[in-house]
Amino acid sequence: MKKSMIIVATGLMFSATVKAQSGKHEIRVGYSEGSSLKLMDDVVGGFANALVSAIVPDANAYVQKDSKELGVFGLGYRNQITDRLKVGGDLGYMKSEQTFGQKAAATTKMGDIKKTQHVFIAMPVVEYSYIKTPWLNFYGSAAAGVNLTSSTERKNGQTAKDSKVGFAYQVSPAGLRVGKKLAGFAEVGYGNKGIVTAGISYGF
Repeated sequence: MKKSMIIVATGLMFSATVKAQSGKHEIRVGYSEGSSLKLMDDVVGGFANALVSAIVPDANAYVQKDSKELGVFGLGYRNQITDRLKVGGDLGYMKSEQTFGQKAAATTKMGDIKKTQHVFIAMPVVEYSYIKTPWLNFYGSAAAGVNLTSSTERKNGQTAKDSKVGFAYQVSPAGLRVGKKLAGFAEVGYGNKGIVTAGISYGF
């Protein structure tokens, strides 16, 4: 009798483990303002301009005339490993367009510079639930991966292209998902996606 109870208990534990591992799946579509990506680009660009202008006096003759920047559009996947732990991945895309023109005091007259950037982000994600109910999930997440930046500059009929791969990350200590299968979510954190991310998700 005791042996049978042990076998049944072991079977139940194994069944629960398999169920937890198979878990539920979740697809997310979201949008982030991408402010941190814009900030990093501005800092790097400002440093480069300052360095060049120190070497070539007339190099600082260009100023930004126009800027069009979209936020980060994202697609994510989560797999429920345990009751509180999820793993998955996030993909993101951001596009920016900038136009630079010369200052009125420029000694050498040149045409405008138009710069277009495409940023692609791919990151594995780990998510942990602090509080979880059938309708509400309060969680935090951390992600690290790569971002690919493709840049195109057009000046005086000539085009220059450049691509680079860099480190990408996102730490979002506060996230809230409200709903069952179809739900809305919002996250606050910092990284390549930005400070605030919001969207919808579907669990199955």
